[in-house]
Amino acid sequence: AVVLRTRSGAVFRSLVVTGWGQFYNRQEGKGVVFLGLTAALIGTSVALQLIGGQTHAQYRQTTDPLLQERFLSTERDYYSGRNTLLGLGLAVWAYNVFDAFLNGKTFDPARGGD
Repeated sequence: AVVLRTRSGAVFRSLVVTGWGQFYNRQEGKGVVFLGLTAALIGTSVALQLIGGQTHAQYRQTTDPLLQERFLSTERDYYSGRNTLLGLGLAVWAYNVFDAFLNGKTFDPARGGD
């Protein structure tokens, strides 16, 4: 059986799961890199969110104004880092889709390109 791989199939897969389009295009190394990088960025973002929440809880429990300011500043830093990593994750996802489009092939001559 002949399996037809299309550019649109690669793009769709990359939109659903980062790296899937690269696996579909038989570029397993790229797929692993995109998937691993995205997982690392999202995982670290979640960790920063949780630590920021813990810092906010400490802020709410203290009555010392100097400690409160320190906790708020630290909380803002965690959330800022989280937002930066989420932005990088979005950039990796977008590049993953673009890469799947560029490297996708159409093996069905009846479609005239995809």
